[in-house]
Amino acid sequence: MTAFPGLVPGNVQIDLLSQILITAPSFPFANVALSFESMNIGMRKGAKLIREVKGTEDVGKRTMVDRVAVKIEAELMQNGLATLLNVYKLSQQNCQARIKTYQGKYYTFVENAAGLAAPDGSSLIPIGFEFTIGTNERSLKINSELEMAVQEWQWLIANAQMDAAHVGETGTAPSPALALTEVGYNRAGYKRNGLQGFSYAGASMGEIGSGSKITLKSTSKKKDHRERPYYRFIEVSGELILLQTGNADQQALSDNLEATDGDLEITTWEGETIKLIDGAVGYEGTTEIGDGKFETKISIKGEIPYNVADATPTTVDIGDTTATELVLDLGIYS
Repeated sequence: MTAFPGLVPGNVQIDLLSQILITAPSFPFANVALSFESMNIGMRKGAKLIREVKGTEDVGKRTMVDRVAVKIEAELMQNGLATLLNVYKLSQQNCQARIKTYQGKYYTFVENAAGLAAPDGSSLIPIGFEFTIGTNERSLKINSELEMAVQEWQWLIANAQMDAAHVGETGTAPSPALALTEVGYNRAGYKRNGLQGFSYAGASMGEIGSGSKITLKSTSKKKDHRERPYYRFIEVSGELILLQTGNADQQALSDNLEATDGDLEITTWEGETIKLIDGAVGYEGTTEIGDGKFETKISIKGEIPYNVADATPTTVDIGDTTATELVLDLGIYS
């Protein structure tokens, strides 16, 4: 009879990620005085790192493993516009990442072209995001996906114990600066949910009904050879419920909303302003009149390209000037 060993406590890992740090490939993980170029995602909800095998089946339906797919997901609770700007800037490139577990292991995704792991290649991760704010919710989610060689994953696991040397990271000085905003574990960094009111073409539409929300999501049209999305667009969607449904308001919607590119301005309970200007999105108004209901819903939809050539974007300005203003436009077409 084969004897099976009992549970070995040291081999059972505590299922908690204590830190997720993301930095551009030209920067070190360690913070440099007066220049914070790594983003610690700080206070958060759930996060996870998923590894899956990929391969080809033979005639006997057996998988011949030849690569590893990795996914990273996290939801940030310090979700102000300054943090949104951080992830927008980081999403314009593939980044380094260091994920620390509760028991002190560090899973490090780096540029390994210097021969750290065979075969040479890049294990840098793409950063995608989805920001939603509404009367009942506020969420900033980040996600990443890529594929790597089996040997690269083995190198990542083999070096999981190494912290002090930050094995494999690149960069020794913060140049050029990304101007990221420091994010640590800070309860004051939490921003409450709630949309307060909105105006269209300068005319106030009053308060917003419960259930209204707007979502900004980075999108990709293609992937590279490692199945990393190439984020270059922001998809805007949402729905605003209009409480002012008098004839004058209905007439204004019919005359203007669906026929022009008027600017829409939304305010939040945090004193923030979200502006959709210069035809950034299209609008559709749906009115329902019935027993117990007189309601108009304004649907918002559009896709806005990144302005990757500008270090301080004007085409997609999500807080560069102030941390309480978010501006989206289609200036790239002008």
